[in-house]
Amino acid sequence: MDVDTRVLRYYVTVAEDLSFTRAAQRLFVSQPSLSRQIQRLENDLGVRLFERSSREVRLTAAGERLLPEARRLVDGWQQAMRDVRVADAARRRLLRVGFVATGAGPLGRRARTVFAQRHPGVTVEPKRFDWGGEAEALRRGLVDVAFVWLPADLDGLHAQVVAEEPRWVAMAADHPLTARDDVSITDLRRAHVRVVGAPDDQDGDVQPAQHR
Repeated sequence: MDVDTRVLRYYVTVAEDLSFTRAAQRLFVSQPSLSRQIQRLENDLGVRLFERSSREVRLTAAGERLLPEARRLVDGWQQAMRDVRVADAARRRLLRVGFVATGAGPLGRRARTVFAQRHPGVTVEPKRFDWGGEAEALRRGLVDVAFVWLPADLDGLHAQVVAEEPRWVAMAADHPLTARDDVSITDLRRAHVRVVGAPDDQDGDVQPAQHR
């Protein structure tokens, strides 16, 4: 039986948080989608990994036994992929730059121009990802650097803020928030937005509002 290491990472995150809600927030996927992935893993293994109730989530004996092995598998496979891909990129003098679906805009173009001037012998290869895919691409060694919209799951990564820009939210004309000149992410904490171009692990679900 083959198991996707991404699903194992989902399981590890739920096991660490003992909360599907918090784990979904950390992973930047919808809670229903995360629950489906865990159920599929349980079905594939033929065991229950979690005991769920309205008040708590607990690991079963099988879930506790799997956790250290799952961590080892996820960490080992991610490191192996990174090492192989980084080594190949270095051999080809290639810098792979990840960016989100809408691109890095003027900042990305300026950065690429400056880098080319300073390192004329290195080829810059842009790689496009759906929302949230840039950080995962870094973990998997698919890119060397990336422009990432915050917040994002940056566990195990080094990040530095290089630019800030205003964001806009569209809503019905009769929505209570239209009376305000400015809306913060806190104001939208109970709102839901339609994610356009959501990655497969989000299944195109309606998502809780996230600050981009």
